[in-house]
Amino acid sequence: MSKGWRTGLLVGAGAALVVFGLASGLHAQGRAQTGCCVAVVDIGRLFNEYERMKSVQDELKVLQDRLQRENEERKQKSDMLEATLDKMDRDDPAYVKKMSEVLESRISHKTWFEFQQANMTREVALITDRIYRDILAATQSIAENAGYDLVLYRDEYQPVSDPDDVQAQMRSRKVIYARDSADITEAVLGKLNADFRAKPRVPDLQMP
Repeated sequence: MSKGWRTGLLVGAGAALVVFGLASGLHAQGRAQTGCCVAVVDIGRLFNEYERMKSVQDELKVLQDRLQRENEERKQKSDMLEATLDKMDRDDPAYVKKMSEVLESRISHKTWFEFQQANMTREVALITDRIYRDILAATQSIAENAGYDLVLYRDEYQPVSDPDDVQAQMRSRKVIYARDSADITEAVLGKLNADFRAKPRVPDLQMP
């Protein structure tokens, strides 16, 4: 884990998390037809194209760069102390004290890393939850205005060669078919981004 930290802090977090105006065409795209009460949305597209998510990714990049610089500084400090220790005579009265300094520096670096990792895990979980709740609220608003009673998660079947993967998709997919007129993704995305632009811009990440 420490090795991964040294090669690039939060790359996984940056990846992890990568797994997300009201459209003028709402009437054509999102309006429920007579006898129809079910709509679908593409959650993956909403996560990927929601401007708040893009803003969070920018914040993560800035944070990653800052923490990477601090990580390198801490590592260099520990390496310099250890290099000094290696040059010392073990019979030198100051040797034991210098060895304690090296150990203290290494432990401090490790503790700092684990703290930052735990902090980042918490932040990613919190912002993912906030964004998902934004999506839920926007979807509910669009669905209620358009007369839909039920909105399902639309996903596309991805052809694969492994039979186990095929069966896994068969079990996990809930929507077999939905006509384009039942897809309200564009309307939900429009509302999400319009609402986001209308709010004062404040940082989503709260890490010190």
